[in-house]
Amino acid sequence: MTDNVLKPVVKYSMTCQTNVLKECMKFLSVAVPRDKKGRLYNCEITVKTNEVNFVVIGATKTVYCDATGPVKISLPFWYFNDIVKRIENRYVTIDISDGFLTIGKLSISTETCFFQDDSILRSIKLPINYTLSDIFSIANYYTPEELAFNKIDVLIKNNLGKVHQDITKIAVILEKYGISKKAIARFIFEAITIKPQMQTNHE
Repeated sequence: MTDNVLKPVVKYSMTCQTNVLKECMKFLSVAVPRDKKGRLYNCEITVKTNEVNFVVIGATKTVYCDATGPVKISLPFWYFNDIVKRIENRYVTIDISDGFLTIGKLSISTETCFFQDDSILRSIKLPINYTLSDIFSIANYYTPEELAFNKIDVLIKNNLGKVHQDITKIAVILEKYGISKKAIARFIFEAITIKPQMQTNHE
């Protein structure tokens, strides 16, 4: 987080009633865990002309307001939610520049992606109570850029480690039946539709 004397050059922005933005965050917060897991949840904000889409895993909300785009930004949900809670003015303006989101005098480092038109990176759609299978299967439907922008690649990597641990445990149990670790890994990867390039060697 930075509070720069030299403010970033504004490229796009949105202005709406503060209570509308707070209601939006309240709506999205229902889908975001308040525990350690919730820290991995980003809020993806897509600004178009007079339309702003807010997305977290399991929920999406659209705010119609004075807005110029297109641009997509991403930042930790609970961090952004805490900032919004502290806004006291009736109206709030969010300015977006290359790598920064600015609210008032506060400039926050964010992931930003600018576009020439509305053909933008898709939002990742996951149910609120998503399973490991849900997480791994989306890798088949989204580009690496879309997964990385929404930090889903980190979520996949973290959970892939858990799968490897389970495979090792199962292999120990089934070793006496002559079932190899490689065979177990192949079965599990196919069942939860993990892309081949995401797998590691289980020989």
